Amino acid sequence: MALAEGDAGTTSFVFTLGLSAPAGPGGVTFDVATADGTAQDDNPASEDNDYVAQTLTGQTIPAGSSTYAFTVAVNGDTAVEPNETFFVNVTNVTGATVTDGQGQGTVTNDDVAITPIHDVQGPGASSPIVGSSVTVRGIVTGVRTNGFFVQEEEADYDADPATSEGILVFTGGSPPAAAVLGALLQVTGTVAEFVPAADPLQPPLTELTAPSVIQVSTGNPLPAPVALTPTFPDPAGVHDQLERLEGMRVSVASLTVVAPTLGSVNEPNATATSNGVYYGVVTGVARPFREAGIAAPDPAPSGSIPPIPRFDSNPERIRVDSDGLAGGPLTDVKSGDLVLNLVGPLDYTFRTYSILPDVPGAFTVTDGGRVATPIAAPSAREFTVSGYNLERFFDTVNDPGIGEPVLTAAAFDQRLAKASLGIRDFLRAPDVLGVVEVENLSTLQALAARISADAIGAGQPDPEYDAYLVEGNDVGGIDVGFLVKTAPVVGATPRVEVVSVTQEGAGTLFVNPDASTELLNDRPPLVLDAIVHHANGASFPLAAIVVHQRSLNGVNDPRPGSNGWPTTGERVRAKRLAQAVFLADLIQARQIADPTERLVVLGDYNAFEVNDGLVDAMGVADGTPVPDNETAVPGDGVDLVNPDLDNLFDTPPAAERYSYLFDGNAQSLDHVLVNQDLIAATLAQRIEHPRINADFPETARNAAGNVLRLSDHDPAVAYFEVLAFATADLSITKVDGTDPVAIGAQLAYTITVANAGPDTATNASWSDLLPAGTTFVSLTAPGGWTCSTPAVGAGGTVSCSLAAFAPGNAVFTLTVAIGPGFAGGAQLA
Repeated sequence: MALAEGDAGTTSFVFTLGLSAPAGPGGVTFDVATADGTAQDDNPASEDNDYVAQTLTGQTIPAGSSTYAFTVAVNGDTAVEPNETFFVNVTNVTGATVTDGQGQGTVTNDDVAITPIHDVQGPGASSPIVGSSVTVRGIVTGVRTNGFFVQEEEADYDADPATSEGILVFTGGSPPAAAVLGALLQVTGTVAEFVPAADPLQPPLTELTAPSVIQVSTGNPLPAPVALTPTFPDPAGVHDQLERLEGMRVSVASLTVVAPTLGSVNEPNATATSNGVYYGVVTGVARPFREAGIAAPDPAPSGSIPPIPRFDSNPERIRVDSDGLAGGPLTDVKSGDLVLNLVGPLDYTFRTYSILPDVPGAFTVTDGGRVATPIAAPSAREFTVSGYNLERFFDTVNDPGIGEPVLTAAAFDQRLAKASLGIRDFLRAPDVLGVVEVENLSTLQALAARISADAIGAGQPDPEYDAYLVEGNDVGGIDVGFLVKTAPVVGATPRVEVVSVTQEGAGTLFVNPDASTELLNDRPPLVLDAIVHHANGASFPLAAIVVHQRSLNGVNDPRPGSNGWPTTGERVRAKRLAQAVFLADLIQARQIADPTERLVVLGDYNAFEVNDGLVDAMGVADGTPVPDNETAVPGDGVDLVNPDLDNLFDTPPAAERYSYLFDGNAQSLDHVLVNQDLIAATLAQRIEHPRINADFPETARNAAGNVLRLSDHDPAVAYFEVLAFATADLSITKVDGTDPVAIGAQLAYTITVANAGPDTATNASWSDLLPAGTTFVSLTAPGGWTCSTPAVGAGGTVSCSLAAFAPGNAVFTLTVAIGPGFAGGAQLA
């Protein structure tokens, strides 16, 4: 047997002497005694005092019994020494045959040279002794399925605030039984810095690998957690300011969720399973948004920082892995919820410092009140154009050569129902809907039919959407398309009249450095030429382009590339730039061909409204590129679009400028660009985002009958106000006062200008020529009206105007004087 010796006192080694069968009559007698091996007894002549020697004679296992316990006391000490052994010998046996008369006790040395955990961690991102074999001693603060955290006893902390007192011990499989919460362990292992192979630029996590473990004691109190506050981590601080707490227990009194719980999706069944991971900030800290620049601490693949901007990665973000410790409950939360009294070890993974809540834990979740929120209903003067990424919208048919997920009938029905509800009630049935990630035309037609059926069933106007989609080049079988509202607005005139739908760039090639080629546009842009009609007979020509650009996946991947590209990231950046240039050239060609064309370009650009430091894809597309030395890819500083397009992303309030949440950062990937002719032809332009997807947990997609989580994107809906679409029913009445009126007296007229709506009248005005023989005395007018009158005592015309006359009445009082030239009984005109 083997046991640790301990640091003081004695440890009992209990040896069991056993018989193969119960002793017969008279029992079994024997002598038993200890003997030195490398361990030495307490004989004063010995060099050491490892255990207490013991010799017993005439010991008995009585009849009917089969075991005997012999206890040896091992003396604890603090000397650093090898493991040592001693023996227990059984002799002079009567009543039994001896097959094994010797037992061995191994005194496991627990007195090794201890390296404090803070010396292993060091003051920086990496350990100063990486690769070394060390022995640490700490209290278990959390157990994972493949490792455990240990933290120095508080009395042994150092005075350096830059060094962490905790560390992850990585076992790779189930942790040893000794690793229980509150146990003081002695752990020997190799210091390693873990960087995932899939993300070689991720900062490392210091850990111990290949550990051997000795349990020193159990039931120890856990070290007190370090409190995170609104100023720690500091939103304006460095990206790794929590490195000094890596592996230690931390606490957050109140955490505000800024990105909901994630999960995995079973596409054939349209269901999701939670993974328990969500993001938050200490309550009181503003929601983090993606900012310009290459994310810290990644180096610039080429060029330098600056002039390439640097994004600080929003160090205020805190990742929570609710079941990161073994036995932890999966917790599903939505944006805005509050998690109270959160305590646990601080891990580092997916480029974010992550709290693994204590098990058992005492945290609670308070509902933040977020619910699905529609956009505002457009006015009668507005038409709307929307872009919506429906996230891999597949049907029940297995199409050859694609390998796409094939949905069950129930799953497809649920997807159709959620999409229909969202489009009708939360996007307010836009006039033109550019869709992204739809499998094929028949799938989009099925959605159009479902929207009509559901609208009629709910007593709503049927938008009568027509579906347009042209197959593209995406290997996964997703395409872009349009749903166009054709419900008649007057007679047989549709709300939107389709002139043409054209796919652009399906055969355009991307040339690799080794001269091989591939198709550039995985989802080629689709162009709609249309006319929007109004019930008052007005019409508005419009061109719309729906896009789905190359994703950000691999954009900064330093691993070796293919087809002559030095790295994977260089190829991705070059292709993203080539797609942006193609789109810019398409836009510019249309502006040159028809300088009066009103153009909206929308969809999933997979790019931020700011320069990410790698490729300024949005700047290239809208004609506002940054200088070439402010990105890592050459050639994106050329202005290809003139006049520039405007991005409407900044028309909502600042807190609403996002369509997607990634790793806790709010960001816009879904943009609406408009050209100057469209701006000039409309009174106002803006976008809104219905909040139906991004802020809700992945498992919300499981619930039938609600709109939530059809996709991971929130749509962008653009409103355009058209003066010609305004309808205002104006009238004016004039009523005189005292009748008859005496010569030389004054006569007051009440003039009422009415707007019966439904819209505000623009530049409303009225005028009145004073009756012959009368002179002007006074005019009272409602606030806001601008009036012109003759001089007092003079004749002439009275006129008033108002830039915007809302439905309602405006009452004026006009007073005139009756001149002497009238005969009795005369009529005033």
